[in-house]
Amino acid sequence: LIKGSLRLIGAISTSETPSADEAQDALNVLNEMIDAWNNEHLMIYTAQIETFNLTASESTYTIGSGGDFNTSRPQRIEEAYIRTPTNQDLPLKLINDAEYASITVKGTTSPIPRELYDDGDYPLKKLIFWPVPSDGNYKVVLYSWKALTSFESINDQIDVPPGYQKAMRYCLALELAPEYGRAAPGEVIAIANESKAQLKRKNYDVNEASVDPALAGELKTFNWLTGQ
Repeated sequence: LIKGSLRLIGAISTSETPSADEAQDALNVLNEMIDAWNNEHLMIYTAQIETFNLTASESTYTIGSGGDFNTSRPQRIEEAYIRTPTNQDLPLKLINDAEYASITVKGTTSPIPRELYDDGDYPLKKLIFWPVPSDGNYKVVLYSWKALTSFESINDQIDVPPGYQKAMRYCLALELAPEYGRAAPGEVIAIANESKAQLKRKNYDVNEASVDPALAGELKTFNWLTGQ
């Protein structure tokens, strides 16, 4: 991958191999690029679905490696549900800072929490449930997007979904060009942009529009053009 990226900007020829220092520097740049991609939702190719136990009278849980919910730290939680002992999943409302701050009685208890606040901390996030769960027989189900895996060594095997390796090679070429005092060719820039755009189109979920049942009526339809 690194050799291919360096060839794209003319830093090495087909028969050349980068030095150990050059390869390590390029690996660092590659990992920085992947780290930046982790903030672009449409570069994440799948949602992780994880289930964790809740404890009675406990409202706050850390999530991340070594946390109460011991898993890799999610970049963002997209959906959350409370799973009942009869395996029913009841939706949790994800609330922001202002909404959580506006809760005047944070110690209110209930068998089933209705809202979940993610404080976004690092390296461990804190997840706060409200009302405070009073029954330890319930679980929380989290749908989240996790960070793309970085590389530890230049000898690591590249194991990514279709299309990602091409995007990595061409985008890495753009990242490396300034380090070698070179300008990336226009064709390389175009392919880098298009390969990344293809991944985002593939990862984009089209959400169906919904309408309040009171507006839909017996036919369960609503024409947004006519308002009927």
